[in-house]
Amino acid sequence: MSFADVFGAKPARGKITIDGSSVTGGGSAPTTITLPDHRSGDSWQGLVETEIRDPDGNAIKLGGASITLQIKRRRTDRMPALEFSSATGDIQIVDSMAGVISIGSRQISLTPGVYVFDIQITFSNGDVITPIQGAWVITPDVTRG
Repeated sequence: MSFADVFGAKPARGKITIDGSSVTGGGSAPTTITLPDHRSGDSWQGLVETEIRDPDGNAIKLGGASITLQIKRRRTDRMPALEFSSATGDIQIVDSMAGVISIGSRQISLTPGVYVFDIQITFSNGDVITPIQGAWVITPDVTRG
């Protein structure tokens, strides 16, 4: 079963690989993916061994780059509901030459609803790209403790 079958990827241009499965997208138009629904307060398993590639399938070199993932209720919100960054160690560049990143597991306790997110890369020369964007549904938990 492919990532697209499980996670509902919607192809654009270029290629990324998440958890070992390829998804078309990236390049000048971000890959649009829908992350699996997540129950608020539960542990999220993160993104492991995520490869980011250009439209020709070549690895995007991440040496000296900073990477940020922001999650917001609306694209127009000024402040993110949640942010992960390579600057804070939330996002690890696993292999800078192969364009591989990882975001470790953690507890996600967002207010239930539909969120939007993107991953933005700022290169050492100041160039910025947004290769991945998408939606994430956070559902309510029944058990409260």
